Amino acid sequence: MENGKWSKILPVHPPGSKDKQNDGSLSYFAAVDPQGQVQVVWNTSPNPWHPELTKISGTYQQYLPGVGNGLVFQATLDGRSATQPREIFLTEVGGLGEGGGYGTHCDGLDALNGYFDAQGQAHFAAAVTRTHDSSLQGKSRYQLIEAGKAGAFIDFPELSFHSWASFPRLLVDAEGRSHFVALYPKGERPSIRDYLIGSDEEPDVIRQAGGVKGSADGLQAFQGPDGRMVAVFQMNDTGESGDSNTYVSISTGKEWSTPVNVTNNEGRKTFANKQTSRASNIAVTTSFTPGPAAAAFDNDGRLLLLMVNSEFGIFGSTAFGVTLVGGNSSKPVLQFLRF
Repeated sequence: MENGKWSKILPVHPPGSKDKQNDGSLSYFAAVDPQGQVQVVWNTSPNPWHPELTKISGTYQQYLPGVGNGLVFQATLDGRSATQPREIFLTEVGGLGEGGGYGTHCDGLDALNGYFDAQGQAHFAAAVTRTHDSSLQGKSRYQLIEAGKAGAFIDFPELSFHSWASFPRLLVDAEGRSHFVALYPKGERPSIRDYLIGSDEEPDVIRQAGGVKGSADGLQAFQGPDGRMVAVFQMNDTGESGDSNTYVSISTGKEWSTPVNVTNNEGRKTFANKQTSRASNIAVTTSFTPGPAAAAFDNDGRLLLLMVNSEFGIFGSTAFGVTLVGGNSSKPVLQFLRF
């Protein structure tokens, strides 16, 4: 969008088709660099672009479905056109033999996210997948990739659905240092953590669940201007239904602000019961569950938050200890908050 108008739909790479269904983007992200240009990064299979990796013998080529989606492209947009996609990274290739590429493999990538520097170079993190061995079984591995070079691995316990719903985010602080903000679901008390890239110190704990029955339910993290970083997360301190809340914390690279509870769902729960006769009654209960959120800063530097908070209602009528009728309702509510 520019000057209040959306540009025409602009493919940054040839659209997928029945014949080339594996040539399109598999994971991707876009952001505005410090020069105001929109940069787009995506990954795909290296098969069509690196035939030397799949050559069996002579000129014979064979696509290898398990080669790994480790090839990364980037394009620059100006709202009306896009540069030609340029290759910026390929994960390390193994399995090459004397006869060519039969058995070739490389790490696959997923959940790409990150930022761009003043030169338009991508700094991003990605989940690592492997088809050629089982070394990642039981854990979730992420890798930092900057200026086309592979960086450190960060291993987590198996994140399950969090690996795609609340995957770790790469952010940059006011001093230009990279931070990896992640949901850590294991341990005595699940937590939201900040890993400073290149540091040997333990990660900062932005917030941990208040009790051993608590849980970290979701994470969204956003890059703000001038190195401001925002972590928005959903957490339950007690493990009880209806006690999960959305919290917000901000940092410029030093300390994270004290997380603010912006939903107060424990205090919003209601319960009503009416005795309709000596042997019958009607009961109604209402609770709330937080959903994903998005954060940004306005032109005055104030934090804006858009969030989902779903209302759940349960009702029932009983007589002589037997349920006569009952049911439930669900109403997702979109809420807006300006700090």
